[in-house]
Amino acid sequence: MPSVANRKPDSKNTKREQSPVAISGRKRSPAHSVQPEPSAHESRIINVSQKRQITLPLKYYQALGLGDQVECSFEDGAIIIRPISKDGGEFSVEILKDLVAQGLSGDELIAKFTQQSQKIKTAIGQMLKDADDLAIGESKSASVEDIFGDAEDV
Repeated sequence: MPSVANRKPDSKNTKREQSPVAISGRKRSPAHSVQPEPSAHESRIINVSQKRQITLPLKYYQALGLGDQVECSFEDGAIIIRPISKDGGEFSVEILKDLVAQGLSGDELIAKFTQQSQKIKTAIGQMLKDADDLAIGESKSASVEDIFGDAEDV
């Protein structure tokens, strides 16, 4: 009987591991249209066009489930790009209840719902901007008198 060191592997029971195909130094996943998840602290150097535009790496775009818009902020000397919630359902039920109570239905309901949803998104965006401006000292907060008026008027 041959020793373990001299024994040939049994070709019927040996499985060869398939390694991903390397293209230009990058590994390609089996599903070519889906990029692998980026690691937690992965970074890339990307070009900025003359119009100040950047192209996000596909795997970052897919991993975050980005759509047509993102939130961009400047924090501690860095540009932060965050996905905008696709849900938008925070106020959807309330908007729909109100519009149905007004007797709207069909295409008119859809049109009004779209309008109201956009107004809420705009208002929330403005509130977040105002909060950021207040936090960095670009605006002053309102006083109690500003909000409630003079206490003697009551």
